[in-house]
Amino acid sequence: MEKAKKYFTPIILIALSLFSTIPVIKTGIDYPYGIGFWGSNGHDGIWHLSLINSISNPLKITMPIFSGSFLVNYHPFFDILIAFLSRLTRISPSILLFQIFPLISSFFIVLLSYKIGLLLFKNKLAGLLLASFNVFSNSAGWIYSLVKFGDIRGGESIFWAMQSPSIQLNPPFALSILFSLLVLYQIISHYHQKNLPVSFYLTVFLSLVLLPITKAYSALFIFPVFFIFSIQKIRQSQFKPIIFLFITTLIAFAIYKIYNPQSSSLFEFKPFWFTESLIESPDRFYLPKIANARYTLQAAGLSPRLILIYIFSIAIFYIGNYFTRILGILKLKLPNSLHLLLLPPIILLSLIPLIFIQSGTPWNTIQFLYYSMFFSNIFLVNFLIDLPSKFKLPLIITVLLLNLIPSLFSSTNYLTPNPSAYISQDEISALSFLSKQSPGTVLTYPYDKYAKQSLKAPLPIWAYETTSYVPAYSQHPVFVADEMNLSNSGYDLQTRLSQSNDFFKFQDKYANRGFLVNNQISYIYLLNHQAPTISQHSQDLYISQIYSNPSVTIFKVER
Repeated sequence: MEKAKKYFTPIILIALSLFSTIPVIKTGIDYPYGIGFWGSNGHDGIWHLSLINSISNPLKITMPIFSGSFLVNYHPFFDILIAFLSRLTRISPSILLFQIFPLISSFFIVLLSYKIGLLLFKNKLAGLLLASFNVFSNSAGWIYSLVKFGDIRGGESIFWAMQSPSIQLNPPFALSILFSLLVLYQIISHYHQKNLPVSFYLTVFLSLVLLPITKAYSALFIFPVFFIFSIQKIRQSQFKPIIFLFITTLIAFAIYKIYNPQSSSLFEFKPFWFTESLIESPDRFYLPKIANARYTLQAAGLSPRLILIYIFSIAIFYIGNYFTRILGILKLKLPNSLHLLLLPPIILLSLIPLIFIQSGTPWNTIQFLYYSMFFSNIFLVNFLIDLPSKFKLPLIITVLLLNLIPSLFSSTNYLTPNPSAYISQDEISALSFLSKQSPGTVLTYPYDKYAKQSLKAPLPIWAYETTSYVPAYSQHPVFVADEMNLSNSGYDLQTRLSQSNDFFKFQDKYANRGFLVNNQISYIYLLNHQAPTISQHSQDLYISQIYSNPSVTIFKVER
């Protein structure tokens, strides 16, 4: 029995770590049908892979999906790190991205969560609860999905926000959580210490400097936390922390501006966009009668009924996303007044999506809410462990099950034999051939969002979504691809899409040849059903076929 107790905590922590990797662990591996991608890895994971493979100079990163340009308005440290580790270890970037990094990062996220819970509450149960909630806390979306569709596996993002079980689907977010937990652990560990050690400053410095270029949204959590900590130290006549923070902030901002010179222009003031779309979108918490009532009332001007609709939709938004975390409101006072550190940034980050959206991709600002929800798990644990004895165990079990059961069911979406999307063996062969050719820009056929309607799952990657799979696996930049990421970063996407569409209409052979030469196109990568027109006019375009298989044809542009 004693031996079992000794190993109970490590076993739980390891199990939690492994559970976190389920959404990504099968992705990127070669199967008989090709390379499989589960969930959002078919877009987001491939984007990271394309960026990782294009990094040669970390201070000036070429844009793999917009040839001739450099990466701007993005936080690329995660991709730089994986690119560096791949060169150092000679391990494939894909293996590092989808298998090794998730295993390592999830282990340390779980471990730090446990240690922070242990430090805060002097209680192993609290540590295990915090580690558990940081792994599988869920929204109330599964209830909506179960009632409406009879399926408990769906609904995680019904209320817009990604939840804890999906952390590893967003690797820069996972790394930023790791850095944030590290800073928080250092602060809590040395909260009452008068002379802070060099190791404290070094760990915090590296984390704070790297956070804004890992995931910029995280800076609005951890920088305010350290600022409040520094103010508290000033009251104790300790000025080193605030001076350290001032210097660190300047360095972090200078590095951040290298990659984000125009980041301030990416956000728009648009209050209630998320709460309005929540009840208006069929793929969210759809309430058409209330949505129609809002439109009608809004046309007539401000009224008490309209205000009630806004209050109702805001309440649904927060209750749906925070779900059991809402219980933490019942006890907001943490031991040693640490709530004074955490509450202001948690509240701030919860309010930003209510007010701002991001240009190009409005829903991106929901990522501020991710940090608010993640760290509000501390207050949920605080509430649970402080309950009277007769209520404690039943409520803890209930809250755990309300989060664990839907998370277990949803995890089966990533363990299915067939992926959401795949790159066929023919395309793998073609992309491998292209990767061995001399450097040059690749032109691909514009993405057709309607192509998937006539296909059955799993979808070939070319039909699944607008992605960067060609630069990811050929290691050549493409003229234009992955419209979603280009929109996020403010590139002139529409001009290139228009030029590309005009080329493939083939209305003027002289204009088409000029397009290829002026844009320094070296290769044209086409699926065979996209290639006939180009093949017929290859002599007019001065292009020659250099590769063909049953699915793909590649042309080289002659100079």
